[in-house]
Amino acid sequence: MTATGLVTAVSVGTTNIVATSEGRSGQVTFTVRSPIASVTVSGSSRVKVGDLYTYTTIARAADGSIVDRPVVWGVRESGRALVTQSGALTPLQPGSFTLVARIDGEDWVTTPTAYDWASFASSGRGFLTIESDLQVANRFGRSDYTSFTIACGGTGPFFVWITIPHMITASGLVTYGFDGGSLVSETWQELSPSFNTLWHPSSGSGARAYAQRVALARRFTIAWSEFNASARATQYRVTGLAERLPAHLTTYCPTVLRAEGQSAPAGDNSIEDQRREVTALFAARRAGQSVAPLHPDAREREMRGPASSSSPLLNAWPTWSTPPQMLARRERR
Repeated sequence: MTATGLVTAVSVGTTNIVATSEGRSGQVTFTVRSPIASVTVSGSSRVKVGDLYTYTTIARAADGSIVDRPVVWGVRESGRALVTQSGALTPLQPGSFTLVARIDGEDWVTTPTAYDWASFASSGRGFLTIESDLQVANRFGRSDYTSFTIACGGTGPFFVWITIPHMITASGLVTYGFDGGSLVSETWQELSPSFNTLWHPSSGSGARAYAQRVALARRFTIAWSEFNASARATQYRVTGLAERLPAHLTTYCPTVLRAEGQSAPAGDNSIEDQRREVTALFAARRAGQSVAPLHPDAREREMRGPASSSSPLLNAWPTWSTPPQMLARRERR
């Protein structure tokens, strides 16, 4: 410290600074802390609109040691998300936003991305679709988000299905559950020749009732078997469907339409043809993510015919225990 009062910190610790003037003195306690060199934010980088996520930070000095500092949380884009001072975040809109952890007067930022249900219409049909919460890797190592879709219209039946890009299903056997409750095993229908789509076995009132059951849940988890590989599973965060489904039903399918096995009206395609049509439309919207019909596994799968053996689906049941970590970027104010 100089005679003019200029203080230079030379080491970490606490000291007293004394000033004397005209026989009187005063003192102040001065604390030197290690500057923060990096901040890691623990929490999801991909978040579902309307769900609640918790974030924490670990701040480190240049030598790698952890330093304890208070954090002030914020979201830079107003209206994109809400975050409490305990780090509890709720995304409000799809798209990316800037999550700010202010520590020692400096902003450390990460950029999570929010997703939600998407809706669109084509040829008189209405579609509601959402991507899975987790990616699924096929036996070749490619990872994709699967999709859960509800579709209906005035000229065709009610459909519910999941699409698994770049993966060939081994059979229609699935096991699913809602919100960690009891599990159900049943046979869904595969759509040839791509074998990357599993349809709920009912295409009329049963599928409609199933969509309404999904709307009552927060999480929908499903497992299936991959052709020439082990079982796979993923989870969908289906919050928000309960608010969207009634308007969807009113607009596109106010009545229960014909079901599997019923004869088609004159000039109407079969249910299987309509499945292919809506699958092709949906694949076109997911440009570059659909399985090519002539994939070798798909050809082999079709030649073998329906698979009847069961699979150890529950061995693939996903678990979520450790949140991902993101290295925050420093933005000086």
